[in-house]
Amino acid sequence: MNFGEKLRQLRQERQWTQPDLAEKLGIEQSWLSKIENDKSAPSSDLLQKIEQAFGIPLSELLSGL
Repeated sequence: MNFGEKLRQLRQERQWTQPDLAEKLGIEQSWLSKIENDKSAPSSDLLQKIEQAFGIPLSELLSGL
């Protein structure tokens, strides 16, 4: 599993749409789509926002990748 797949899985588990998560992260939905499709990588700042949005530690977010 890659980061984009993991992010999509976590988002879908919470029944959030891409626009929902993009709004929580303060980014464009198109950028989130690129991250989920591994066409772009998140910055360290965005990783922290993802960690906060899901309420999980970064180590859990990156485990299994």
